[in-house]
Amino acid sequence: MWKIQPPATGSFVQPGSKFDGDLTINAAGGAKPIQLQIGKHSLQFAPVDADKLPTCDEQFVRGDRWQLNYPQEDSAYALRLSFENIKNSVGALVIECCLSVQTDLLDSHPKVDFVLEGSTETVGEKTDSTGSDRIQRLGIKDSSIAILLGPHDYPHTTTLKSVGKSSLRLFGEFLEKGVIRRARPWIVIGNPSDKQLLQLWDQLADSPLPLD
Repeated sequence: MWKIQPPATGSFVQPGSKFDGDLTINAAGGAKPIQLQIGKHSLQFAPVDADKLPTCDEQFVRGDRWQLNYPQEDSAYALRLSFENIKNSVGALVIECCLSVQTDLLDSHPKVDFVLEGSTETVGEKTDSTGSDRIQRLGIKDSSIAILLGPHDYPHTTTLKSVGKSSLRLFGEFLEKGVIRRARPWIVIGNPSDKQLLQLWDQLADSPLPLD
């Protein structure tokens, strides 16, 4: 279950699970990236170049889903963001992050970097050079964090690597006024095998897109 506090901080608690208390998120936006703290490790949704994230003005929990709304105001785009616990059969904690961007500007190329601290490896077959790999895993002693990009996302996502860091650049193309563009990476926390990660990717590929 999600426990949230204003302005936009939440933690996922799964009583009796070894993951209890291991995931906290500061999602206020604005001048700071949206940060996901997983044990001692962090992931970020960060603005690119001169852009800034919009600021969260509304949040609520419905079932296993934490929904946040960010009006455009002085940013280049509006953002809707949700985090949902995905039930699965491999014993991992799986969180779906659904991001939707929309703008009222006539000339806009919104970009959000999903920043992974640490070195990554590809699980399964590599995709062609026009997009990111479907599954990237952060190697962490005694555990791992894997990022899964579904068939609607990986062909349109760019992987940017630097020393000790990888960034998955979401969106980035021209966005027409009034059009909504969406991405929904899955974060897998635990020790699933390569085979189990591929099973989870199949589950992601077969699942419907959220309606909001």
